[in-house]
Amino acid sequence: MELPNLQVLLLEQLSRIVCFSLGCYDFLFPHLEKLEVFECPKLITKFATTPNGSIRAQSEVSEVAEDSSTGCSAPISTCRTWTRNNGWYVVKEMKEGGEGRWW
Repeated sequence: MELPNLQVLLLEQLSRIVCFSLGCYDFLFPHLEKLEVFECPKLITKFATTPNGSIRAQSEVSEVAEDSSTGCSAPISTCRTWTRNNGWYVVKEMKEGGEGRWW
């Protein structure tokens, strides 16, 4: 399934989300500028960049790479972010006080 108008996707504090859909559906986000996954410890959806720079989300359990730089099964203590200009990066520290957004 292609979502051509989606530009920002933020998945935050979704402790029970496992995947986007049941079955073997791929999602393609051709105009996505930013993807952020924060506190989604059960998420098994794999996010990967395509050769043309789009993001693809795949929910097949057998395809998930836990420690891949393009996978998004990140521990609860991390915030994994992708931007079209900078690629993937992981932020591991939270602001003082333990609440709010990860920086």
